[in-house]
Amino acid sequence: MLRRSVALLMVVAVLLAGCGSPPSAKEVLEEVAGIETFVLKLPRIYVQYVENGKGEGEPALFGIRASLIESWFNVDLSMVKIPAFYMDWIKSSNLQHIELVHNGKGIFAFVNGKPTPYLAWDAESVGLAADMMETFYPSSGLFKRLLPILRHIGLDIVVQMPLADGATAIPYRDVKAGLMETTAAAEIAEPAAEVNLEIAYDDRGVPSVLGMSADMLQPMMGYTPGQLHPAYIAQLKQAGVKKIALQTRGDGLFLFINDQPLPNVAWSKEHLNNAVDIYAAMNATSWVPNAEFVNMIRELVLQFGNSDILVVIHFP
Repeated sequence: MLRRSVALLMVVAVLLAGCGSPPSAKEVLEEVAGIETFVLKLPRIYVQYVENGKGEGEPALFGIRASLIESWFNVDLSMVKIPAFYMDWIKSSNLQHIELVHNGKGIFAFVNGKPTPYLAWDAESVGLAADMMETFYPSSGLFKRLLPILRHIGLDIVVQMPLADGATAIPYRDVKAGLMETTAAAEIAEPAAEVNLEIAYDDRGVPSVLGMSADMLQPMMGYTPGQLHPAYIAQLKQAGVKKIALQTRGDGLFLFINDQPLPNVAWSKEHLNNAVDIYAAMNATSWVPNAEFVNMIRELVLQFGNSDILVVIHFP
């Protein structure tokens, strides 16, 4: 049975690899029949972290602990265990559960049922991301075939942490309330800050700003700030990347390659406030001095989220 499975996987890999140069992600979308109607939505999965005799936290899925799987298959799953120090930290911070939802619109993150900034995408941005991954990590077109299909797989994972003594359980996200996507905000009426900057790289990987080369700073600093290895410049040229732009708007952080969008980080004021609240809770018992410091962090985060920033990088 194992031999048949391996043989089947090899056949699939050969079929995926194909012959000649790999097609673009757009061509793959056109040639894979039925991809836009394919849907695989799995039920919500609950991963429960439990404390073992050492004070560590180990995950349990369907009641089966990681330590039991280790004994069954003689594998090391220490990477998914949480040391005792961090388990105490998590409980004292009242971080009860984290939920990740994956679907055709992105990867959404909820902490204690509250939405936080998330990764947003669509067919076009995922296709471009697959093209870029293929450039730097060649896989005979596997990324271009696999990533568009992954958009049609729905996955909802809740990671439940142990509760501190006396803590009141916080309910999970209401699945009927939706995912709280951001509302597009193409322009910011009154930006907290404005940045418009263009950077140009040469074949040596040396950047220039306003016509001034970073080489001018080399004698003073002992190195050329911002310099990239020429091999990266060559890879970008081979991929046809002439321009990369980074932009912030009221609804997130956006990245473009040759004016085409990649998946972006999306947020609203509520998402950002929730992220700061989580930061404050996780650091309430550490070195953070007082509420004024947290308020300063909150103000900086909200100002960044309401800034009009555009950085354009040109490549040879």
